[in-house]
Amino acid sequence: MHFLYKGYAYEMISDCKQAIEDFEKAISLGENKNAELYGHKARCENRSKNYDEGFQDALKALNIDKKNAYAFFELAYAQYGLKKYSDSVESYTKVLQFSPNDGVAFHNRGLALVFLNKIPSACKDFQRSSEIGYFDSKKNWMNIVNDLYKKFFAGPYKLEHIELLSQNSISEKVLVFLYIILIDFENVGTLTI
Repeated sequence: MHFLYKGYAYEMISDCKQAIEDFEKAISLGENKNAELYGHKARCENRSKNYDEGFQDALKALNIDKKNAYAFFELAYAQYGLKKYSDSVESYTKVLQFSPNDGVAFHNRGLALVFLNKIPSACKDFQRSSEIGYFDSKKNWMNIVNDLYKKFFAGPYKLEHIELLSQNSISEKVLVFLYIILIDFENVGTLTI
């Protein structure tokens, strides 16, 4: 148990290298049935950008405890780092089934959705994350919308309701409009809000 708690302490001060070493010692001394330990080791591996190891440790945690939201979170994080965006979305969805108010999970799922070019769904996740109180999500969400505006409306097309882009929420109609722009740029001039 000594190395387990030592690993937690090192994780708390962001010394992931030492935390991983201590977690590995704890495992070698018999803590190999501890889902929490594997989840924390996965987190340290992910924070160190060792996504393959983080992925494997998260799977070990889930083999021990199939309802471990923390392990699903780390699995999703590793999948994202490995560019397995569809898998990451699926795993973050599992996290949200166990923890429906996890703002970071909504935010991270939104990031994966961006890479899958599912912008309206990503914006909805960023909005939900922002409503829960995760500030980074609002910033990313508004950056996507502002980038879309600059890309598609800086030319001859003007959006009359620009104030919608600076509000805390974007209507479903605007999200659909932006999505249509992404898939049908040629006809953007004929669209109205």
